Amino acid sequence: QPGEWVNLFDLKDVTNWEVTNPEAIGFPMLTPWVQVKSGDIQEYERNPYYFKIDAAGNQLPYIDRITSTFVQDLEMVQMKILSGEIDHSYEYAIMSKVPLYKENEEKGNFRTMVKTMLHRTAVDLYINLTYDDDNFRKVVRDVRFRQALNLAVDKDELVDTVYYGYAKPAELMGSRDVDMANKLLDEMGMTKGPDGFRKGPDGKTFEMTIEYGPHMSDFVPTAEIIVENFREVGLNINSKQISTELQGTRMAANELEASLFWCSGPVMGEWADWGADKWWRWYTSHGREGEEPPAEVLEFYQMVDSIRTVPLEEAKKVDQKIRESMKKNVWFLFMTQDNVQPVCINKKLMNFDDGGFAIAQSFAGEQWWFQK
Repeated sequence: QPGEWVNLFDLKDVTNWEVTNPEAIGFPMLTPWVQVKSGDIQEYERNPYYFKIDAAGNQLPYIDRITSTFVQDLEMVQMKILSGEIDHSYEYAIMSKVPLYKENEEKGNFRTMVKTMLHRTAVDLYINLTYDDDNFRKVVRDVRFRQALNLAVDKDELVDTVYYGYAKPAELMGSRDVDMANKLLDEMGMTKGPDGFRKGPDGKTFEMTIEYGPHMSDFVPTAEIIVENFREVGLNINSKQISTELQGTRMAANELEASLFWCSGPVMGEWADWGADKWWRWYTSHGREGEEPPAEVLEFYQMVDSIRTVPLEEAKKVDQKIRESMKKNVWFLFMTQDNVQPVCINKKLMNFDDGGFAIAQSFAGEQWWFQK
């Protein structure tokens, strides 16, 4: 069949985001460490073929072995941080617990730093525009509906309540305007029933459920606030936390109406997975799978693709067009920006800079070393 060799190549190839998958074991890599054990406890050993050296000519990385342990939930991560069982918390330290971290630094032999999370958004709302229900599609594919949701969200409350003021409302998406949100929904013909909730094209109360995994601590309070905001404009939208495994299964089966996740720009990746899977599969399979996207979606995909390959000055222009498309079409709800992220690390872990932005902590791990 056409494309079979391509699928086989993709299956065997291990790309950047797949180095933690079981398939990565034994795959030739130029990363500082290579995976040698998979499962609930993953182990990585220093790569003898890593190509970088330090100023003195010593081959990197300095650390011989890294162990990553999967745990039940975020609370267990917090217990391990406080007891000093974790050398590096990565992104799983929680802003609200910074005072608690500080109180336990000496006991747990770790230090706490707070960095700006510029590399990604915190929590975004993705609506599945290719969900298999005609009534649902008619509503969510109407740009006025997505604009109304954006206008209904109280971004200032999210900043104050969820992030304790250590963030800003998303400038690109504008300010809250409940009156305009109601006006847009009225224009769509989504009249309110006796229960105060708006109806869909089928004449029944329109319902949508936001299902999300336990990835980060800010997902739950964010869901609670935005659901309340949506109900203020007459939308019967609910939220439910589910397991990571169930979320993945439901996403693969196109059974999620909406979900929460972040976006690590450009804006293609997460939106394609969480909000437009069938369109994305059509685009990436050159029309062999999925559903053909509308013209404006195809144009959006092409812009995001092109920004990776064009010269810098042209990329800036493309980036501006992408932003304009996001603002106009609200492909997903980007709600806050300039969030901060605490990081807890072992006091003996050296060459770790407390400056810069959050994800940069992982860019030079090969130069970390432990002080005796």
